[in-house]
Amino acid sequence: MTDGTASRLAAARVLDAVLHRGRSLKGEFAKALPTLEDPRDRALVEAICFAALRERTRYAAALDAWVAKPLGGRDNPLRALLYVGFAQLDALGLPAHAAVDATVEAVRALGRTHQAGMVNALLRRAQREGLPKADPSRNWPAWLLAEVRADWPAQADAILDASAAPAPLWLRVNRQAATRDGYRERLRESGIEAAIDDLDKKGLIYRGTLEPPKGKVPEDWEPREQTLFKSTEHGDDVDRPVKKSDGAWTYFAPDIAYHYDKVTRGFDQLIDVFGADHGGYVKRMKAAVSALSGGRVPLDIKLTQLVKLFKNGEPFKMSKRAGTFITLRDVVDEVGADVTRFVMLTRKNDAPLDFDFDKVMEQSRENPVFYVQ
Repeated sequence: MTDGTASRLAAARVLDAVLHRGRSLKGEFAKALPTLEDPRDRALVEAICFAALRERTRYAAALDAWVAKPLGGRDNPLRALLYVGFAQLDALGLPAHAAVDATVEAVRALGRTHQAGMVNALLRRAQREGLPKADPSRNWPAWLLAEVRADWPAQADAILDASAAPAPLWLRVNRQAATRDGYRERLRESGIEAAIDDLDKKGLIYRGTLEPPKGKVPEDWEPREQTLFKSTEHGDDVDRPVKKSDGAWTYFAPDIAYHYDKVTRGFDQLIDVFGADHGGYVKRMKAAVSALSGGRVPLDIKLTQLVKLFKNGEPFKMSKRAGTFITLRDVVDEVGADVTRFVMLTRKNDAPLDFDFDKVMEQSRENPVFYVQ
């Protein structure tokens, strides 16, 4: 089972327990998240579950409209997995090929191979048509809905519609240091729009269509006009999208804005630390900084391999008190600061490191830490 499949399956099990068996969301997270090693997978599970629970009435309405034979109680795990797929395509806006493929594979991992085709068809339909709107009153307990309609009969529908919309983000401005309008302008000037506008003024932004990805082309791929950055003019292999065809920013756009902020504040050298799995991001990021600074500001990107922790010859998880995260503080508390420093310095940042707790504490000449001490 791939990590992508495991995370979707974990999200489905959490939703099934919460929606169909009345379990606590917090309690189900406590059981499901420690089974996933990658923190990004754990974050994805949380995001999927929050989105699916918030939009569950819409997703239920879609299934009611699209499935000829209603799903029964035995299909509750499948219903939860469909909600997982809908949440990725709808609320989270994940790439369709990744969301659909991983979710369909999770159906097979769930032991429902015979229903994989149906799930694939429903998710493809959601991708093409979008998910229908649902009656927001379905989210309200009957007693509270009755109270609202009785107390505010003229405003009840507007209240219900507003309850279905995402809550706004509020920022409190210190009026002794700035005005609200002034702070809003500062946010605009330092945000994504400002960074992309800067590139646009330099003639590096255009509307275009990229070639299909190399290798096996996803079956849902289709040519779409996007807003592109001419990164090839600054050493990249291909031009990169900064805004999708639907108007949403790509993940690359806020990264450009982050470095734009550093360049405009006058920093003359930048250093990024990337995980080794982000090696493909190096050229595009260097191209962006080169374009933003006119080639004046160098960007040094350090690719850092992961540290694997072992104890008794097995992968070691220090404590469930901090979930599955193992912090540097945990390691120092276990073996001491001097040992931790020594072992970390025996490898360059671009070389993998197996940190074996038993070996570094061994009092023999076979242990270089003990030998040096």
